Parts: sequence; C-alpha cells; structure tokens
Amino acid sequence: MMKSHGLTNPLKSKSLKASTCGCLFLYIIFESMLVSIIMPVRNTELYLHDCVNSILQQSHTDWELIAVNDGSEDLSLEILKSFSEKDKRVKVLTSKGNGIIAALQTGYEHSTGNVIHRMDSDDIMPHRKLEVLLSKLQHGVVTTGKVEYFSTEGIIGDGFKTYERWLNNVWKTGNGWKDVYRECPIASPAWVMLREDFDQIGGFESEGMPEDYDLVFRVYKHKLRIQFCNEVVHLWRESIGRTSRNERQYFPTAYYPIKVNQFLEIDYRSDKNLVLIGAGRKGKLIARLLLEKNIKFNWVTNNENKLKVPIYDVKLSNIKSLNTDNTQLLIAISSPKDRKEIKDLIKSFGKQEDSYWFC
Repeated sequence: MMKSHGLTNPLKSKSLKASTCGCLFLYIIFESMLVSIIMPVRNTELYLHDCVNSILQQSHTDWELIAVNDGSEDLSLEILKSFSEKDKRVKVLTSKGNGIIAALQTGYEHSTGNVIHRMDSDDIMPHRKLEVLLSKLQHGVVTTGKVEYFSTEGIIGDGFKTYERWLNNVWKTGNGWKDVYRECPIASPAWVMLREDFDQIGGFESEGMPEDYDLVFRVYKHKLRIQFCNEVVHLWRESIGRTSRNERQYFPTAYYPIKVNQFLEIDYRSDKNLVLIGAGRKGKLIARLLLEKNIKFNWVTNNENKLKVPIYDVKLSNIKSLNTDNTQLLIAISSPKDRKEIKDLIKSFGKQEDSYWFC
C-alpha cells in the first residue's frame, strides 16, 4: 500500500485504460523487455515514497529503477536504500558529479535495459504507464503520451494549465515538430525509446540546459518518429520547491539560447533571407543571440514606436513592408491579438512552412 505521508494519492483517482491502439502484437514483442528507469534524486523526501511506490505498482513489471542521489541533504538517500533492500529491481547510486546531467549520466552508465525511460523523483506514474508507452514502441520511434499536473500544496497556475493543454494536443495533428521552438513538445518524464535509438542521438550527453529540451532537439535532429498515446501517462507534481520553478536554467528566457542554437544547426538556411518578427523582450533576446553569432537578419515589427530608434544598432522595418520571397521567418510575438494578426499575415503570404514560432 502506498504511504501517503499526509498527501492525497492521485493514483486512487487516476488510472490508464488498457491500450486499444491496435498495437497488441508490438506490445507482446516488447512485454518481456527490460525498462531502465533513470531517476535523479535530490531532496525529495516528502514525495519519494509515493513516487517509488507508483513504480513498484506498474502493470509492466520488467523494469529496473536506477535512482541516483544527487547530493541530497534530507532523508532521500535513506528512503531509497530502504526500497532497494526490499526490492532488488531498485538500485541506488551516488552521482559521479554535481547536477542533473551528471546524475542522469551516472544512472545510464549503470543501466542494463534495452528500453530507456527517465523519471522525476517527485512525480507519480499511473498504474499502466510503462505498459501503454511500450504498446507503441518500435525501432526509430519515441513513444510519449499525455501528462497531467497535480498539486498537494495549492492551485495549479494558469501557465502550467496552458502548457498541459498545449502539450496534450500538439501531437494530435501528427506534426508536433512545427512548434518545437515554441515549447518543448515532449515532457521529460513521459517518453520511452530503445537503447540503440537513445545511443544514436547521444543519450544524456547534453551540451546545454535545460537538458530535457536539448534531448528533444536531438530527437528532432535525428528524425526519430513520434508515436503518441492518447492517454495520461504521467502525473506531474507542481510544488513550491520543484527544480524547474526555482533554478534559472529552467526559466522561460533561459530556453532561448538553446532554441536559437538548435535552429541555426537544424533548420537555418544560409541561402535564404532570415527575418525576425517582434521586438519585445523575447524578440530582443533572439536578436542579440543572432548578432553575437554574426548571423545576418532583417528585423520587422508591428509596433510603430519601435521604428523610431535602432535597437542594438539595428534599424527595424515596418512589418507591412515585409517581403517574404526566399525567406525564413522567426516569430517572437506573445500577445494573443498580435499573434492572430501575424498568423493571418503569414497565411496570406503562404509562408507557413518557413515560419518558426519562438513563443
């Protein structure tokens, strides 16, 4: 029985239905495959019992949990050891370095499964999470599914609700990559892939933060296919102490260096004219990053006030004079009203395929 430690247990009300995706044969093939669950752990004693118990209760039982202690100063390590003493599938390690990337790398180096999965130590797995994700797993495929935020500390913020809705719908069209520069389209603890595919894209050898976004960009770069399960496969805890809430490398503006770097590596065409649309805070950040890399671009805005004075010594042009012949468009527009205006304009130009939304 899961220990609640005074917390509401989401598993009592959340469960996954058996997969009816027509992939029964594939699931039979992968049913006996060992899933290596790599889980960094740092000061999550309040939630660790619930998290590990949700793994122990998985309907797919062929897994190993590689729990990597990343300098915890609370009782996390003791809790992990108590689980490992009771279940040999739970392995406890100490990180070879400091921080989440080193912890992930340590866990992966000691893993033995032919299916790789990442888990966060304050979250919860629905009962059939691994079973459902494995049901669509194939070579050259990353399987993912829906996520749901929950909290035992208060109300989920509107920003998290918006991201949850976006994340759960982005793959329904079959092409979530069209928004890869807007937000990370695969939740870090909501995917599985075969080890050989994971090694092909470089595993946890992330060169930049946030590391989960870096991994997704490498999936995109190597053109692995996405299979989406239309079921909730992960319960994502929103708490005051969550890493993504408190560490600067997970703040939204910290995503822009990796977005720009990956765009220049994957999608940028030097034979086309690059146009940046938008001169707000995020537009300025993108412009500065492009200037630092000596990338030529034209900068346009629909804000008349920003046409008067150059920004970073760059004179902006009115978007009404935009010439879209042989162009790539980087769009940094946040306002819903302005976004609709720009979308309509781009549609009239027939430039959807060469348009990249960065917010």
